Amino acid sequence: MAQLRTRFDQAATVVRDANATPAARVRAANWLAYGPFETAAALTDQLTPHTPPEVQIAIIQMLSTHTDPSVGERLLKNWSGYGPTIRAEVLAALISRPERVRTLLAAVEAKKVSVHEFTSAQIQQLQNHPNATIRAKAVAVFQRTDTDRAKVVKTYFPALELKGDPAKGQTVFRKTCAACHRLDGFGNDVGANLVATLPNKSGDDLLVAIFDPNREVDPRYVAYTVVTSDERVLQGVIATETPTSLTLRLADGKEEVILRSNVASLRSTGRSLMPEGLEKELSHQDVADLFAYFRSVVR
Repeated sequence: MAQLRTRFDQAATVVRDANATPAARVRAANWLAYGPFETAAALTDQLTPHTPPEVQIAIIQMLSTHTDPSVGERLLKNWSGYGPTIRAEVLAALISRPERVRTLLAAVEAKKVSVHEFTSAQIQQLQNHPNATIRAKAVAVFQRTDTDRAKVVKTYFPALELKGDPAKGQTVFRKTCAACHRLDGFGNDVGANLVATLPNKSGDDLLVAIFDPNREVDPRYVAYTVVTSDERVLQGVIATETPTSLTLRLADGKEEVILRSNVASLRSTGRSLMPEGLEKELSHQDVADLFAYFRSVVR
């Protein structure tokens, strides 16, 4: 028994070893799925931007095999510092067991975890959970919306009845949207691909996207703030991740490649990079013109 304990301790040492290959660290983490929970749980301190994503995923999957009721809280402890890939893995682990779902829904209710992190399939799964208590809580949690933003959206419904001018709409797009979106050969590829998304959007959907951008945020476009070891502060979406670096795409379309060893902190804002408050810039006619431009470009 003592010999087995020693092997588990050695495996934990390998997982922590930044000089070991990611493959070796992953194998060691997998081995700990069969070890004592306290040894496995201690490795949650490796769920940081300094650790290669594949190693973090292995730790999460390994920890998920344990049935200790504290797993949910341990995985959520550093939620704000997880990148999109790690968040998706944590959600999958939490949704897999009822006691973790309760912890997760409590975190959503406390606004520690945004409802926008969940896929439609995950929301549906939770709202149809076999456990009646969990099912009722999920229905209540995911039906909440920002009433102030909803009111703003409603005030722009009349714009859907106005005749728009595509040429003027192009001007509106270039002034208001092109910093983060590319369309018709102009703008930056930071936010969602409009050519791909616009054909599936109704006028009502577009109003929500513009005036209530945080109601339905694709996790790929959630904004992150990175503070580097030399105290630079950068904000953008995470475009790519590798074992040694992450690439942050800024609002102007530029990309910053940051070594994981140079990341002092990584925090999700929990919100879209697209700002709220565009009602201060756009009239009803501006919106009608913009939508006419969209229709002229994407059919």
